[in-house]
Amino acid sequence: MLAEQVQTRRDGLVSQTTWLLNLGAAGPRFAMLLDFFPASAGRRGSVFTPGERFQAELVFYPSQQPLRALLVRRDAAEETLTHEWPAPDETLSHALTRPLLAEPWTIDVPLLLPQGRIARDDAGHAWWRSADGTDTLPITGSAAGLLAGTELTRTAAIWSGNRLTILAAQTPWGRIAGHD
Repeated sequence: MLAEQVQTRRDGLVSQTTWLLNLGAAGPRFAMLLDFFPASAGRRGSVFTPGERFQAELVFYPSQQPLRALLVRRDAAEETLTHEWPAPDETLSHALTRPLLAEPWTIDVPLLLPQGRIARDDAGHAWWRSADGTDTLPITGSAAGLLAGTELTRTAAIWSGNRLTILAAQTPWGRIAGHD
């Protein structure tokens, strides 16, 4: 499990989004499990632990860019399961535009970013910058704690069209959670 986002909507429902990252070579890279419940029911616990690795069978809703899924079966992780996040299989500019060309109504695009770092500018705004210096993207909110200034070997994020929301990142010493 990559990350979880919980938001209370205006209509009184709570939206619980669980993001999964496919560490294998086949299938969609990301999966989004989406659940809704009334805010009056209180906070629900998650059936997943951030960073947990497992084998699963997912069924994706029909789409040119499959993302939203249902969990059909979940098994324990195999011993041979890799501990490294996969490398991005396309350039960042292609990853930002490809989903929008297939489905122009797409609001959020999950991305796997290459090696980079998060820093703040003179105005205090947080930015993700690729290690080679060719790409720079603004970040939602502020980068705090270990996320700021740390070398990020891989970063999973959501691109909203103008800002990144960091879900989680891999560093030379392990996984760190993103920010809200």
